[in-house]
Amino acid sequence: MSLMSAMTYISMGFQNGTHTLTDAEIDAGIITPMIMQRVMGVGGGYLLITMITMALMSTGSGEVMAVSSILVYDIYKVYINPFRKNTHSTLCLLCGRGKTDAVPMVSNTSKKTDDDICQCPSSLACLHCVGDIKLRQEGSHRIIYSCPTHGLYRHYEDILLRYKSWCIMWVVLLIIPYGLVILSTGVDLNWVVMTSQSIMSPFLIPLLLTITWSKSTASATIAGSVCGLVGSITANLIAASRYEGGLSNFMVNTAQDYSLLAGLCTGLLVSTIVTIVTSLCTNQIRTDGDSEAVWAKTLSIDNPLNPWRAIYQEELDEIGADIKIDSSVMSKILHRAKLTAYIACSIGFVIFIVIIPSIMLGIDILSFAQFSGWIKFCQIWCMISAVFVVVAPPVEEVLQIKRRRSQNTKRPVNKRASDNLDTQF
Repeated sequence: MSLMSAMTYISMGFQNGTHTLTDAEIDAGIITPMIMQRVMGVGGGYLLITMITMALMSTGSGEVMAVSSILVYDIYKVYINPFRKNTHSTLCLLCGRGKTDAVPMVSNTSKKTDDDICQCPSSLACLHCVGDIKLRQEGSHRIIYSCPTHGLYRHYEDILLRYKSWCIMWVVLLIIPYGLVILSTGVDLNWVVMTSQSIMSPFLIPLLLTITWSKSTASATIAGSVCGLVGSITANLIAASRYEGGLSNFMVNTAQDYSLLAGLCTGLLVSTIVTIVTSLCTNQIRTDGDSEAVWAKTLSIDNPLNPWRAIYQEELDEIGADIKIDSSVMSKILHRAKLTAYIACSIGFVIFIVIIPSIMLGIDILSFAQFSGWIKFCQIWCMISAVFVVVAPPVEEVLQIKRRRSQNTKRPVNKRASDNLDTQF
């Protein structure tokens, strides 16, 4: 929408032979409201207010939920007050014994006996859990869970949920002074959008390597990100100092094309080199078994009340029940989704990184026909994106509901457990 408003403003300025807004008004983001009111009248202004309100509400709520979840589930739950302290990722959170499907962290680990293997039943077929869930659905507060296996962990998650609710409230309250501080600095939105590209670039490759490369280590990821960020900021400042006014004209020169390009390229290059070199020096992988054990850490991240085997039950039905699930099996199961992601990313990379920049670099000044074609392309792209955003989410939700309903009808285990529990009570 901002792109279309900017193009419309440029075309109106070309027809009038002058700019309607000053540079300060443009930096303040007045282009879109002005264009909406000029094109659609007063109704366009109300429509824009509605769209901005909805965007701010959805984006703000999402960010607040994300920050609260990070504080509670990624920091408090993992490092401050875990359910079972000093427990390895291959051990069951409920009993502290080894998981039956866990890959040992070292290749020469001795074989475990039956006493060392977890015997906890699944929460999906647990009779006591069915009764606890019924109490929760009835709206009971401060439930005393009766399940001897999963009850304590359910109580622990209830505590985390209450902490998250309080955390959401405090994050919302802290946004107000934080926003006032940002507003008092005089930072405009255009500068933030432009410079954020070079500031975030050092984190892309280290995060990508943590997912795709088993030898990537935590120290390498941190070192690569920090060094890349320092290099990106340094390169941006050096390039900005060469413009007229130097760093004294900070807001303008640090958002210039070559300043941003220098920061982005330096951040990507430095973070990539530091991450790879540090990973090669600090990783402990010596055999294929060690590499498989690293990937097994991802499979070990599991919620006892909602195991990932239940989430991927439809995909796991395609393989035999006696097959041990490891990274190769999961890669085979999710091969179609993986291929779709690769193809979509490749197409997006070619279009936005190769084709469009190549066309724009090959044209110095757009003619009227070329400018009209560019506007039509932007309009078509915006319409396709809007249709996809509006239509795809509800369709996907409906399909997931139908799929889940079909799965529930094919799994009579919980129903039998519920019936047995009714007869016991």
